[in-house]
Amino acid sequence: MKNKSRSTPTVSPVDDAVCRLEPDKVAEVSIAAQCQSDANLSSEFKEFISRTLDPDPRVRKQMLKEMCPCRVRADIDLMWARIIELTSDESDIVRDQALHALGDGSPRAMEATVMEIAERLYNDPSDAVRSKARRMVNAYRRTGKWNVL
Repeated sequence: MKNKSRSTPTVSPVDDAVCRLEPDKVAEVSIAAQCQSDANLSSEFKEFISRTLDPDPRVRKQMLKEMCPCRVRADIDLMWARIIELTSDESDIVRDQALHALGDGSPRAMEATVMEIAERLYNDPSDAVRSKARRMVNAYRRTGKWNVL
């Protein structure tokens, strides 16, 4: 009888992350899963998105820094969708970095969404997030500009 070796199926970072998530967090994975299936996105970008699911908030924050519009210099819908999701993260350092990304080069078409998020975070429990949100909202009310970070 021949010894048939069975290959172990590879698990993508997204699939692995889904297994570790609570049921209410699975919606976030949909953005990451969409990125994995998009042939137009680079593998490096896909890795950034999948690492935003990491259980360590410091890793999620670092990935948001790498996805900041001042570095990416591209308007990628899935990137913006993931940044928006991360404004509701349980970690204040992640929410702070996500808000920074929105206030540092988000496209004009996102104006209403960005301001809704800034107003939602206006009374955030974190001093840093609250301060940043208030700076954005107040600048927008005075000047009509929200990309002030």
